Amino acid sequence: MLFVQFIFAVLFAHFTSADEISIYNYCGQDLYTWETGSAAPRGPLVLAAGSNVQYYAEQDAVPGVGTVIAISKDPNGINNGAGQLNFQYTLNDDGSLWYEMSTNNGEPFKGKRIDATFAPASPPINWPEGVKPVGDGTRYNKKFEFATIKLCVGSKQKKRFEA
Repeated sequence: MLFVQFIFAVLFAHFTSADEISIYNYCGQDLYTWETGSAAPRGPLVLAAGSNVQYYAEQDAVPGVGTVIAISKDPNGINNGAGQLNFQYTLNDDGSLWYEMSTNNGEPFKGKRIDATFAPASPPINWPEGVKPVGDGTRYNKKFEFATIKLCVGSKQKKRFEA
């Protein structure tokens, strides 16, 4: 019985202290996400049109290595050279987060708005045309709690996503 209580306590602590990154798909088509770092990529997860997915920000097992959440329109996008949107972050011991967004192999969301907000208040990422604006770089959040990334904003947004 003590073992079960221990496992429950560990799992509860893990899931309640995890920092969440939510990605919302307003694009009208399925998207695919992968999480990569020093270990082999995890994914793809299907991010169905009109749905969302959550990742929990974690420190990489290798000190100094960050994590990338790659998003593609292609189900094999990270392996076949398809365009990707990459959200990169490094979570530090003190709960601070360094983050940025970039593209790889083209601009898969060109012409579609991308917005990302972070709590507590820290610099957002806004790509009105789905392309990284000139001068857009790495940002810092002193005490990261959660992030919301919205893809294809304004493209027939579902009411269930709106607060």
